[in-house]
Amino acid sequence: MIDGTSSINPLVAEGPRLPVETLRPAPSLQRVLLLDQSQPRMADLASGDIRAWENGPPVSVPMVSAAFALDAFKRLQVQVLRDPRPTSVESVLFSLRCGSTVLDVVETTSSELLIRGSDGTTAHGPIGNSAAIVVVLRPEIEERRVAVLARNAETLNGIDATVAMVSWEPATLTVGGPTIDKTGGHGRRRLIPVHLDVEPVLLPADQVRRAVSGARRVAGAVRDRVL
Repeated sequence: MIDGTSSINPLVAEGPRLPVETLRPAPSLQRVLLLDQSQPRMADLASGDIRAWENGPPVSVPMVSAAFALDAFKRLQVQVLRDPRPTSVESVLFSLRCGSTVLDVVETTSSELLIRGSDGTTAHGPIGNSAAIVVVLRPEIEERRVAVLARNAETLNGIDATVAMVSWEPATLTVGGPTIDKTGGHGRRRLIPVHLDVEPVLLPADQVRRAVSGARRVAGAVRDRVL
């Protein structure tokens, strides 16, 4: 996604090849969440601006992330607000796609909170009174599955499920709507504050790479002094 000069990948910013009535994200509100590092960032595809993610200011949802490694995180937590406008269909509050696996957190037409996995996993319960819904993902790498908890922000009690992962392919996350891969990119936009908190995994391989890199720097410095 990001090269050494922090510029936008032209393939990402290119936009649609054919005219469409509704594009998500819209060009004037095109914010993409970047989770390719331990600290989340936000890219504005209209201006090319990239900055650290900040909780609080309203962003346009549905908001889509760039592809990222889900198994690089120990925990990923998102808080999103339900749409107060009435609807005759279920409302997807959060969606994750990783390869052929799709995981949705849904507000149903019967005012229930539903977790639904493409492997057939489901869990449902009361949605609560607060408009804020918290979704917590915990990838379990060795078991090849993701544990998901969805709850009302006013309570620690919620519904939970475990969804099997076919593979740990690059994942995409959609906050405030269904995954684009599933819907073709249409959706109803609104501005809301979205809160995000992540806890990355420090893999042994990362430590080894850092140690090797440090050893190379030391060796290079010694070589330069000798020469």
